Amino acid sequence: MDKNTAFFRNNQMFNYSFDAQNVSTDGSILLTKKIAQKSGYLKSFSGQIPDYRNPLLVKYSIEDFVTQRVLMMMQGYDDCNDVQRLNHDPLIEAVLGTAIASQPSLSRFENNIDKKSVINLCYWFAERYVEGLKPGTKEIIIDVDGTDDPTYGQQEFTFFNSHYNTDMYMQIFFKDGVTGQLIVPVLLPGCYNSKRLFVPIVKRLIRMVRCKLPNVKITVRADSAYSKPEFYKMANEIKNVFLHSGYQPTRY
Repeated sequence: MDKNTAFFRNNQMFNYSFDAQNVSTDGSILLTKKIAQKSGYLKSFSGQIPDYRNPLLVKYSIEDFVTQRVLMMMQGYDDCNDVQRLNHDPLIEAVLGTAIASQPSLSRFENNIDKKSVINLCYWFAERYVEGLKPGTKEIIIDVDGTDDPTYGQQEFTFFNSHYNTDMYMQIFFKDGVTGQLIVPVLLPGCYNSKRLFVPIVKRLIRMVRCKLPNVKITVRADSAYSKPEFYKMANEIKNVFLHSGYQPTRY
């Protein structure tokens, strides 16, 4: 019998050990990485971000950065500073296939993404949605709502919003009202009115959907704050587009 054996129960042996230096509490990252690999979304998403770095000096690819940030956020580590206490986690490094990128490296990556890349990523989200629409679909519902993303410290483009009474970023979500699928997420400075880009984005979504489904009925559901003349003018010009005002989407 091994000296670390505590006891037996039937044919099962229970051992104890106090020498486990390399342990991890993030076992679910194995499942999230498998889902990411199967979907191919992270690889496709990363391909929308240009890389202007000198290839001879590159340690982490764009896909490495995106994969690390997404998987870490799914584990509850939203802040880049979290890597300072996780940079020796054996499981995370094994799943990522490389050493964990440092906080300064992640911050440089995020700040190097320009406006053009952000617009391309918005189109990427919308294209994934349109590709998934089944031929013969008679109607789709687009739910729209804005919400606050409270901030702390001196983050860039964070502003005080009197409506939410906090320093924040403004988030706008466009999602499918039937399936709940995210169509387009939009992140704006905290002082922006959530309905500011409503019509331009809806107009582009309608154009993309109609390229695949020319006669589909499109209902846009939003609360009364989005009921503005520009939308009714657009709806009057485009066949089978309706606004269901007064709707209260689920808070994100």
